[in-house]
Amino acid sequence: MKMMPIAFLLLTFFLVPVHNSARGDLVGFDLSTNGVGIDLENNGTATIDGVTINVTVGTNIVGNDGNAAFNAIADRAGVDTGGVFSGGGDSASELDVGETLAFEVQFGPTIQEVLLSSINLQGVGPNADDRAFVNIGGNSVTLETSVPGFDGNTDIYTPLTPIALRSGDTVNFTAETTIGVQAINFAVTAVPEPIGALMLIMMGLPAVVTRKRPLL
Repeated sequence: MKMMPIAFLLLTFFLVPVHNSARGDLVGFDLSTNGVGIDLENNGTATIDGVTINVTVGTNIVGNDGNAAFNAIADRAGVDTGGVFSGGGDSASELDVGETLAFEVQFGPTIQEVLLSSINLQGVGPNADDRAFVNIGGNSVTLETSVPGFDGNTDIYTPLTPIALRSGDTVNFTAETTIGVQAINFAVTAVPEPIGALMLIMMGLPAVVTRKRPLL
């Protein structure tokens, strides 16, 4: 019986990586009631594949009663300002002038990198008074049809260069008019892991031991 050097096995164990299945995956948060909207309404938080978003809202619409809540429907989400109705400046399932909608992004040490991939909106037009304002991890972006990376036909913003987020960073929305927020999508890279023992056995054992045929 012939044995491979132990050093070679150890080198194989520590140097051959196994990549988590979430490596480079798109993690999309559909904010409507068809996605995570109900979780956000009830709990203020939602988690997909190790990435968590926590929602907070605010309002300074005249006549508000001091209360505001995240509110989702079948195709979008927004802020419902207490004490104010649509005729008074509040559309309960959209983001109106004077309201803020913020999502804190959190992830643990098993995730190496989270990039903002795209944002899906509704109602953002080409005019100067029909814009959405987004602050992404401290970087402010004004969205309207002429902005690079923003498609005015679909209302989808795809940064020309993906924006890296740290755990604890926020994505904040305000508007100059009434808009809907549909989805926030991230590209997630998991931390590479060393090869597991099972993989080592499957790949290495046939080469570790060679048996001699018995002499006839």
